[in-house]
Amino acid sequence: MIARFLRTCTVLTTAVIAVSVSTADRSNARPVASESARLLSSLVSNISQDKCSPLVEKVAALVASTTDDATRKSGIDFLESRTELDVSPYQFARLTDQALQESKEDQYFGTIVGAGVTPDEEFLFNRHRDNLGIESYEIEARLAEDRAQLGLAAPTASATIYKCLDEDIKNKTRFELKAVSSRSDETRKAWQSDEFKTDTPSYLAAKKQDEAAGVWISEKITSNTLFSGSALTRRDVFDVFLMFQHSADLTLMIKGFDQFSEQMMERRLPRECYSLLADRTAMLMKKDQIYGTQGRDNADGQTSPIPYSSPNEVDVRRELMNLDPIKEYYSKINNK
Repeated sequence: MIARFLRTCTVLTTAVIAVSVSTADRSNARPVASESARLLSSLVSNISQDKCSPLVEKVAALVASTTDDATRKSGIDFLESRTELDVSPYQFARLTDQALQESKEDQYFGTIVGAGVTPDEEFLFNRHRDNLGIESYEIEARLAEDRAQLGLAAPTASATIYKCLDEDIKNKTRFELKAVSSRSDETRKAWQSDEFKTDTPSYLAAKKQDEAAGVWISEKITSNTLFSGSALTRRDVFDVFLMFQHSADLTLMIKGFDQFSEQMMERRLPRECYSLLADRTAMLMKKDQIYGTQGRDNADGQTSPIPYSSPNEVDVRRELMNLDPIKEYYSKINNK
């Protein structure tokens, strides 16, 4: 059986499973048992125990492709041992549940959302999720509903499982982020000093910088280097989001939806930020909001929410995302 994410279990070492990289690609034919074990052994032997390694992506590919249950479970145990170093906890959970499903076993984290989950099952899912440090099954189910409302396809399996979490690493992405973020802050502050008027040079400068930041983020998302292996801190993730959510580019918003949702699921981005992402994406799609976070100014100078779906249930959704009830939220805005 899979290690079931018990922190007290002995962590696998390179003496147990050890590996070569070249033939573990997901696009290859599914390896037979003896070949899978050799591949896993070779891969793990080439991965440092205390340094980030993109080779964990190859281990995940092998886990996803092998038909050998023993190799699959050994690979998952190895990946679990690295969820505090270079393996995305959320993508690890998804890969684990998919492997269990492949083995005709019950899910462990509940990442494959479906009908008929009992309270006892949800309780167990959440206990395992807490141990892994990811958001609850209720949040998972909410995200699935949001994706359906927005018409977004399900995220690909374990596409970004490599996630270096060593925040002492200094790299190109973090260096570029600091420069782009600083310029965005400067132009926003200048525009704010002009009371956010749209007939000012500061507005044009802020708009131009938003576009430049959007291009940079788009390039990083497309090359899968924004979060994968970039060692961004929580503050870095928040800074990226601040720039990202100013974009009016629907294609970019869709491209980034999975990656920022994952950051929220791993508690590296506040739920409130996710709700802004979902609503802004809906607006750019010309659909009703989900959480009612986006408003417009009326002729009387008051701000009211742009139309949102299921008004009788919006406060339930908002509470899940740590937002105030919608009437209270807009009352605060209008009474400033």
